[in-house]
Amino acid sequence: MKKKAQTENKKIFFLYLGIFVLLTVLLFSPRLFVGGDNAQYIALAESLISGKGYRTLYLPEEPPNTHFPPGFSLLLSIPYLVFGKNILIFKLFVFCISIGTLFFLYTISRHLYQGKTKFIMAFLLSMPIFIVYNHRILSEMPYLCFTLGALYFFYMAEEKHAAYYYLSFGLAIFAVFIRTTGIVLIISMIIILLLKKRFKYLVILLIMFGITYVPWHMRNAAIGASDTYFDQLFARDVFDPSAGSIGAGDFIHRIGSNFMVYSFGFIPKTMLPLLHSRLLLGIAGAIFVGLILSGFIISSRKFSVLDIYLMGVVAIILSWPRIWASERFLLPVLPIMIFYVFTALFWISRKVKFRYFMIVFVGLLIALNSYAMGRCAHDMITINTRYLRGDKYAGYESTWHQYFALLYWIDHNIPPGRVIMSRKPEFVYLISGHKAIIFPHTRNHYELINAVLQCDYVIFDAFYDKNTQEHLLTPVIKREPDRFKMIGQTPEPTFYLLQVIK
Repeated sequence: MKKKAQTENKKIFFLYLGIFVLLTVLLFSPRLFVGGDNAQYIALAESLISGKGYRTLYLPEEPPNTHFPPGFSLLLSIPYLVFGKNILIFKLFVFCISIGTLFFLYTISRHLYQGKTKFIMAFLLSMPIFIVYNHRILSEMPYLCFTLGALYFFYMAEEKHAAYYYLSFGLAIFAVFIRTTGIVLIISMIIILLLKKRFKYLVILLIMFGITYVPWHMRNAAIGASDTYFDQLFARDVFDPSAGSIGAGDFIHRIGSNFMVYSFGFIPKTMLPLLHSRLLLGIAGAIFVGLILSGFIISSRKFSVLDIYLMGVVAIILSWPRIWASERFLLPVLPIMIFYVFTALFWISRKVKFRYFMIVFVGLLIALNSYAMGRCAHDMITINTRYLRGDKYAGYESTWHQYFALLYWIDHNIPPGRVIMSRKPEFVYLISGHKAIIFPHTRNHYELINAVLQCDYVIFDAFYDKNTQEHLLTPVIKREPDRFKMIGQTPEPTFYLLQVIK
């Protein structure tokens, strides 16, 4: 009987996997994510396999990197070592890790909800965000894979065999090296082990964590790490350290502002991406946040590691600088929020006298998301058709089209060994191979001109958020025009490549 149930569970998982793969094919994007973190991860993977250590290769001095934990770059170094710098291979590699994420989503939901898993998995698979991010060269899906795996084996250790603790601890510790937020999971495990008086395994976890994380922390301290996550958390302006730190009142205001933007923006938008109007997002946000809170209250009677982890991650999300609020920060904890949504929905379904409540409610959500998924698929098929016909800029906004076109031109026309100043220096290195720096965020003319004189070329861009550049670079160019010679420009929106005359 048990063997039959296991066979049935495998068949069901492979059904979900088949849907996952099909949706990925329909929504697959060969484009680079334009945030820039992907380019940095690739450069760090290159640094690891080159034998230089963990260094920021795109900067002229190649300083040791202390900003990104090395976990994801270490993973990326595997396909880099075998296939070289191949964007499509990197995307497929992240997708393979995402299959692990899907597996742990299924096993945890089956563990928590037994026969009701089909509602949760169908809803998760209907959400475009899980398909869009399952092949982006970013840390979100790998982090989700390792944290969900750690949570699953922690449950198994508590209910089946304590040996699963070792696997759980290992996955949780590696998650910390993918995203520092993972330390919340370590703390959550410590609290549960203390409450359950499992001191042997608490000591083992502390030893495992200590012998891995402490050397990394000591390495960063010895380097004299600056611009740490702690510094960013309390910075008044994350791009201008001279602006100082925020006070208690500012911090409370930030928490309130983030709560509003996530509750009535990102949460409903990720769960029901078809919604656009502020009114509908507000209504849906109130419903989803209400369900999450209700499910948390119902679940917290047992007070599991999942409850503590959710509270910790939400606290970090609400505390983080408002300028970085995005679906990316929500994604690593979004499935856990959905678990609580369904905890509340299952409770409601038991109270109402409508037999088909879950089918109707969840079916409506899935139908709306399927329509949104279909629109995304239509757009991506159009873009990918253009891409396969030779348009390597298909799908990019016009500004990014011109920026990448200029970088490819630089790759073929500027002699190697030059340093370029640009708003997005990591992409300069990824595409052209040239070292690059970003212009300093200061209005001090002498600091700006000294930074410019460290470079051989300056890219004056046409990005929509160009106010910073207008206020910083433009005065320097106007004040010392003899320092600059225009080498080339793109069609509109126009990017200029300026040679620095030293």
